[in-house]
Amino acid sequence: METTGLHRILVANRGEIARRIIRGAHDAGCEAVAVYAADDATSPHVGEADAAVLLPGASLRETYLDPDALVAAARASGSDALHPGYGFLSENPALADACERAGIVWVGPPAEAMRVMGHKARAKEVVAAAGVPVLPSAVVPVGTPGAALTGLAEGVGYPLLVKASAGGGGRGMRLVEEPNELAEAVAAAQREAAAAFGSDEVFVERYLSEPRHIEVQVIGDTHGTVLHLFDRECSVQRRHQKVVEEAPAVLVPDVTRHAMWDAAVAAAKAVGYVGAGTVEYLADASGFFFLEMNTRLQVEHGVTELVTGLDLVGLQLAVASGRRLPFPQDAVTSSGHAIEVRLGAESPRDGYRPTPGTAAHVRWSEGTGVRVDRAIESGSVVSPVYDSLVAKVMAHGEDRSAAIGKLSLALRALELDGLETNRDLLQAVLDDGAFRRGDVDINFLDRRTDLRDALVPDEVRWRHAAAIGFSLLEARAARSLVPVPAAGWRNVGRALHADELRDAAGTIEVRVSAPDDPAELRVGDEWQSAGSATTKSGVVDHVGPDGLRRRYRVRLQPHAAFVNGPEGQSSFALRAEDDAAERGGVAGECRAPLPGAVTKVLVSVGDVVAEGDGLVVLEAMKMEHTLRALGAGTVRAVHSAPGQQVDVGDLLVEMDPA
Repeated sequence: METTGLHRILVANRGEIARRIIRGAHDAGCEAVAVYAADDATSPHVGEADAAVLLPGASLRETYLDPDALVAAARASGSDALHPGYGFLSENPALADACERAGIVWVGPPAEAMRVMGHKARAKEVVAAAGVPVLPSAVVPVGTPGAALTGLAEGVGYPLLVKASAGGGGRGMRLVEEPNELAEAVAAAQREAAAAFGSDEVFVERYLSEPRHIEVQVIGDTHGTVLHLFDRECSVQRRHQKVVEEAPAVLVPDVTRHAMWDAAVAAAKAVGYVGAGTVEYLADASGFFFLEMNTRLQVEHGVTELVTGLDLVGLQLAVASGRRLPFPQDAVTSSGHAIEVRLGAESPRDGYRPTPGTAAHVRWSEGTGVRVDRAIESGSVVSPVYDSLVAKVMAHGEDRSAAIGKLSLALRALELDGLETNRDLLQAVLDDGAFRRGDVDINFLDRRTDLRDALVPDEVRWRHAAAIGFSLLEARAARSLVPVPAAGWRNVGRALHADELRDAAGTIEVRVSAPDDPAELRVGDEWQSAGSATTKSGVVDHVGPDGLRRRYRVRLQPHAAFVNGPEGQSSFALRAEDDAAERGGVAGECRAPLPGAVTKVLVSVGDVVAEGDGLVVLEAMKMEHTLRALGAGTVRAVHSAPGQQVDVGDLLVEMDPA
């Protein structure tokens, strides 16, 4: 979509959304200028832009969260417009105001619309006046005495939520089921809201126990036209953060669906909305109710693009330049079904703990109807400083079943080494019967801990372990790929080696004596046949005990192995009790053999240690590894601490050998 009046767009963001806006700007015939912090200089978005501006400062507040720095970057680069993306300052009216003062086109809604919709209590008042359904609620003035607070809550009804007026995302939110919980919940919500948003104003709102999260995409121009672009569903969430999004919403009666569209347009018109925005609802059998309006491009905008064929970034640029929307409401159509999953560097089994690190190898899925908006490529670093979103993997099909099937296959085909992600959880959700029936609400993942804790099935692990065994044999024969020290192999019988593979589900030993011989696995106390294979350059054509032939791609690293096949990807740590890498590498120092997180430091400066004593406990590849001293000595320096993220080769402990 070509725009008029805009020449160069400053993209005031990073990661996958920056890359998406850069593509959108180029498609519109505009140049794109990236911004970056010093620690972000090698991120893909920097190289894909036509030019890039280094933001001064080191912290987030001095870089991506500094309106003055972003406007200065736009001026310095000769940009005539600024696109904020999502997150960071995308919903901060101060940046919109700063752009207006500088004569730079703001690719977003008017600042006043952002102020109204950014104040959750005020937004409810405005949309209710426009006829949009809302849940019963009441603002809690700071210092409200106990009796008055009780009266407000009784007017709303139990159970209820205490929510922050100035923000969302689950911060400043408390569930209150009984009156005796109210005062403490309000006080806690006020403290959290003040810390997160700079305002301790909260309100109480009727709580729906099992609602669905449904939203409507809207777009408005400067000539007073506001259109809806149909609906999406985002009910699969964790900690109030969306995990799976799809378009259209599931199991919504047509009458309700059309009412949601109309209400969304009314809400947008009530604040003079311009640009792309999303009106969000909670819905159950009693109806649908306004939740909030996101005054920016949504993370999940891609599924709307897939079903409508529209370019939302291009439309944003067009209306920001003053053009009218190029079509009326009845010309907007929707075809098929689209689903998106958010692939993140996090560990669902460990409370969704972030798992930053380096992506040693990435091979993104491709195919008809498959789209991947990604933040990283091979070699990219996922920093603990920024959001853990790695990519949005999407699929479009003629119906919901086809879209789910395509997306499930796309997740299985994805190769991503070196980062722990939530892929197993996403795969488990897509394959789950209740999800496929559409039987979900916003508490779905809270109830289904079995999905969060899902592991690769044993029969798949065994086939993958066999493929790794054949690949290790090839690597050893070629004296390439992985220089495994002799001490790292455990002798079994005559000139036969058993390689130990470990993952979150346990330990597998695999042995292959010759390329033409079958692989054997030991799980527990028994050895069993694991089929035969031919191997070339890490591609293993494996015939299992079931007689079926499957192709696997194996990638070997020091102390780690990754394998992909038709069933998906498995990751294993390669180790043995006498592996030199787990004994500190070389005498006098202890270095990290894998990227991971330090969980314990077992020594202090001045400690005397013997050969084999534990020095540091490192969590990597979903397991704990105790790194041990290669020789006796005295600890000279400790360069690690619990919680520290480390990469391969990082120095953790130094010793003076005895």
